[in-house]
Amino acid sequence: MSVPVDQNKISEALNLPPGESIYLEGLQLVVWGQDMIFNGHYGDTPFTLTLTDCRELRWQLYSHMRPDERMPFPCAALVNLSLGKDQHRQPLHMLTDYFGLSVSYGQCVIAPLR
Repeated sequence: MSVPVDQNKISEALNLPPGESIYLEGLQLVVWGQDMIFNGHYGDTPFTLTLTDCRELRWQLYSHMRPDERMPFPCAALVNLSLGKDQHRQPLHMLTDYFGLSVSYGQCVIAPLR
């Protein structure tokens, strides 16, 4: 199975070899979603993917959990990722097993958690 190129950009930003699974574990919205901070892990390495100056987003939920089945915040496996282009030139497209997201952003920063 081939890995989408932009998922390899996560491994490059973390200075790790490609091919590990990527999971998103949390999301923080700052100033009503102007900034979006995803917490995740690449293999055993925790990282953040931060989108700043977000202007337009489209969120689609694919998981239809019932209230009695909900976990506190289930990890979402990253299925596909296209980072788009910064300065609102082309939106990021993210697909996980729980949701799909398209967002126009100013800057994208991928950094390891220390």
